[in-house]
Amino acid sequence: MPPATSVFISTDQGTYTLVLVPLDIPADTLVIRDRSIAVAPAIGKRLPNHEKELVNILKQIAADILPSGLQVTEVNKPVSLWKEARFTLVRRYEGHPRWIIEAYLLTNVSEGPMVLDEREFLTEGVAAVGLEQTILAPGEAATVRIIREAK
Repeated sequence: MPPATSVFISTDQGTYTLVLVPLDIPADTLVIRDRSIAVAPAIGKRLPNHEKELVNILKQIAADILPSGLQVTEVNKPVSLWKEARFTLVRRYEGHPRWIIEAYLLTNVSEGPMVLDEREFLTEGVAAVGLEQTILAPGEAATVRIIREAK
């Protein structure tokens, strides 16, 4: 595998490091958004143990423990993600006052390895992402858990 290259991007809010790893796979457009602008107003509204709560929920669900107060619904619905991946919403956990948790099965349908990063799944309203593994061989699948803000 070729060596990784680091790129530094500076904004008024801070400096961000991108680690680029060249792979022989089809490319796509890279869009960089400074999420600190959208996130900053909500910081004052967070619970004192916000991050700890998110980690605990992800750990419980990964261990097949249903957190108290949550109901699970089996969904099994394909979701469009990347042409190199099959992404299926397997189940949804609801009943938490702040969060909706979703468990997806991501399958590498390409002919090369797939490198995953939690940041690839961060969109507006996503509070946390948990990856079962970060490198998938061709045909291999892994669970991706996403915690979203309840609306």
